[in-house]
Amino acid sequence: MEFSEKLKTLRIEADLTQSELANKLFLTRQAISNYEQGRCYPSIDTLVEMCKLFNTDLDALLSCGVKKRYMLKVVIASSLLFVSMLLSVACVYVAALKNLSLAFYTVTGIAIHIIPFMCFLTYLIFQYDPPKRANKFFGYRTKLSMSNKLTWDYAQTYFSAIYANISMILLGLNVIFTIISTFIGFTACLIVFCIITCVQAVCLLVPVIFTERKLKTFSK
Repeated sequence: MEFSEKLKTLRIEADLTQSELANKLFLTRQAISNYEQGRCYPSIDTLVEMCKLFNTDLDALLSCGVKKRYMLKVVIASSLLFVSMLLSVACVYVAALKNLSLAFYTVTGIAIHIIPFMCFLTYLIFQYDPPKRANKFFGYRTKLSMSNKLTWDYAQTYFSAIYANISMILLGLNVIFTIISTFIGFTACLIVFCIITCVQAVCLLVPVIFTERKLKTFSK
């Protein structure tokens, strides 16, 4: 069942009109109408409010047509990853032609893809096969996220969505770095590589900061 049909069914079962549902979710009636006609999808925050209102879980709603919304990120990140890796191979080839350090350009070409790939892989796992319940081994595990089932589902989805955005940004930076590395000297290339590596490492903490902030607001 598509999300639009699921929402309409839940609304009717709750004996609510579109206007009444809109008021409870602090939305416009037109927004509810658009959701039920499949013209657009609600944000994660709105989905959480729907879960509380209809006494269901986030995974039940995300297993419907809403997941199509996230396919665009997969396509973009995959395309950027392919282009970035292709350019890295070309960069190594150019380095060989210029008799530069082949080992250095090979290692940097591999190293700058590790963190973006990990972010992308995390997004794929958490969006399409997230941990269904709080556990001791796998998932976004913090005190706030493990407080109840709804916050757990919300944390996994929101956390991984940020990682998807970070993956695309970092892969875009990789493309830029790979292109300019063929025109600059060895020392300059090493400095830029160190800067990008530091930026990538810091970016790993960003999803935690934003997710915890969201969970604090959500728990209130």
